[in-house]
Amino acid sequence: MNQPVHNRPSETQITEATGSGRAGLRTQRSLLADERGAAALEYGLIVSLVVIAMLSALQGVASTTTGLWNTVANVLAE
Repeated sequence: MNQPVHNRPSETQITEATGSGRAGLRTQRSLLADERGAAALEYGLIVSLVVIAMLSALQGVASTTTGLWNTVANVLAE
């Protein structure tokens, strides 16, 4: 499940941000292994697709319902 991640910061940039020594190495390893941002992005894309599907389904229901109420109004007007 480990996929290569592109556009990662260089080791020098990570070392400057986290420091050196054992604590710095642990922080660097945890930063490189962290994939939570990618998972959040994937969930966001899934939610957006679900919302788009819901909106398109609601448009179909809305046109059918509008036609039904127009028919009822015409029958009552006669």
